[in-house]
Amino acid sequence: RLQYIQSNRSGSARIVTNYTPQPNTDIIEAVFEPVQIAANVNQAIWCARNNPAARNTYTFFIIGDKFRFEYGYNCATTPETFGEAKVDAVYTVVASNNVITVNGQEGVSPAAETFTAGGPLMLFGRYHNGTTANVGDYADIKLYSFKVWRKGELIHNFIPCTDADDAATLYDVGTSPCTFSKTGTFTAGPEAASAFEVEAIPDQ
Repeated sequence: RLQYIQSNRSGSARIVTNYTPQPNTDIIEAVFEPVQIAANVNQAIWCARNNPAARNTYTFFIIGDKFRFEYGYNCATTPETFGEAKVDAVYTVVASNNVITVNGQEGVSPAAETFTAGGPLMLFGRYHNGTTANVGDYADIKLYSFKVWRKGELIHNFIPCTDADDAATLYDVGTSPCTFSKTGTFTAGPEAASAFEVEAIPDQ
């Protein structure tokens, strides 16, 4: 188990899951740290789409040094950016229906509507149609955790780790684990501390 895995924009690294979000019922929590911030550069933390229409999307990303959240079908205009993304700062983002918070502060969100993604969720990149073709907006971030709750149940819990070939990847320990398709190479962070620390029982 690792503290994080790190993607690289120039390496086009991304992970596609077989998890299809249901934004009206699912709650997503992601913890990440930007490694690079650049003007006019989009970096997607996650993306899912319903069909090839440009606005049918469920995406959270950094554009320049701001955050942006795209939600649902009928975004008549480009959603507003909000907040300030900084290098070497750790952010916890929570998406619940159309409400997005970053480190507890509510961001700008589109209006609520019934929306179910038709395509799979991708991490570290953004696809621009209803499949995983035409992929871009790769993120240069450290991902510490990614969790999904549905009706109070932790259905997905992506743990940064190394696989049998010692390559950095993710493993789902949720109640309904999903599969991953990884493209590109990720940098492994340091090993995570043990989940349990057992101390000696003091004199009674």
